[in-house]
Amino acid sequence: IDSLVNGNDPDGEVVILGIPVNRSDFIETLKAEEGWIGEYLIKLPVGEVQVAIDTRLTKELKEEGLAREVIRQVQDLRKKSDLQMEDRIALVLQSAAPELNEAIATFKDYIASETLTKEWPATAPADAFTTEVKAEGMGLVISLKKVE
Repeated sequence: IDSLVNGNDPDGEVVILGIPVNRSDFIETLKAEEGWIGEYLIKLPVGEVQVAIDTRLTKELKEEGLAREVIRQVQDLRKKSDLQMEDRIALVLQSAAPELNEAIATFKDYIASETLTKEWPATAPADAFTTEVKAEGMGLVISLKKVE
């Protein structure tokens, strides 16, 4: 529009096919590529600033979201097990879902840090607190036990 109408004068006129038009005769619409959203955020003295946000979920973002859901579920079990906030745990996470297992493996250190996991035994101790939950619709068995 600015290339057609004088950018310094918002009421500037241009003639198109013999018809005089000005800026108010145009309707501006933003259209973002698929997976992006965009809006005019603010009008500055130099013009409008457009912000675009990529809304596509990458594999890494999906895995991080799954890891955060696992952490939330582990924290819920810690609370139900009457553990103190500072208690360290042994944690076993079991799932038949490859996507969930991959997310757990990728974010194992993060999960351990957030849940105070000190040990990752291969199988749950006999006296562990255990629950079966869903993480993004995928089955997950969580077993944990306080350790010294």
